[in-house]
Amino acid sequence: MLLKAKQPKSKRSADVVSFVKDLGTLLATLLPHVRLCVEKVGFEANELIEMIQGEVGEVQSFQRNTNLDHILGQMPLSALLGLISTREERFQPLLSEQVEFLRQRLKR
Repeated sequence: MLLKAKQPKSKRSADVVSFVKDLGTLLATLLPHVRLCVEKVGFEANELIEMIQGEVGEVQSFQRNTNLDHILGQMPLSALLGLISTREERFQPLLSEQVEFLRQRLKR
């Protein structure tokens, strides 16, 4: 009997997130986790949050996936932002700018 190797959590979350076709739904799924990560660090990232919220727009209610939420809840901010930037190229310059801004704030 062959046993299937378990995928790392980050790979599993990327696989599940890849099935979300609508960018707004993806961002609505990730937004609470991004907020939580930012709060844990202890500083404000208003521009980053506003940027994501602006793209979420008026997403109709969607069914949350508790397994995905659990996996995303364990991911660091950089990994969550990576899920966005690899999915949507137009976010890469904005995310890079925001990540650099956050990095500079951490150095202080």
